[in-house]
Amino acid sequence: MIGGHRQHPSTVEELIIKDRWGNFTCMVCKMECVKHHDMVRHVETRHFSPGYGCSLCGKSFKTKRYLRSHVNTAHKATGAAATAAATS
Repeated sequence: MIGGHRQHPSTVEELIIKDRWGNFTCMVCKMECVKHHDMVRHVETRHFSPGYGCSLCGKSFKTKRYLRSHVNTAHKATGAAATAAATS
């Protein structure tokens, strides 16, 4: 908190807490998951607003996974280099 106002988290990981039993909890809604990737997907799609933009066409996606899928299908002619550029 700065000046009494909570800053917007800059990464998905800032909204995830791992407890002593290895479970992951969402700091926003208190949802719990056993698997880290399930919690990352939850936070990306429910609470994390910035999204992931395609550097090749400008379309925006809620998750990095959806962006990769888009690049692999819509821009497959440009090859693996496009995937690396669009998802980095």
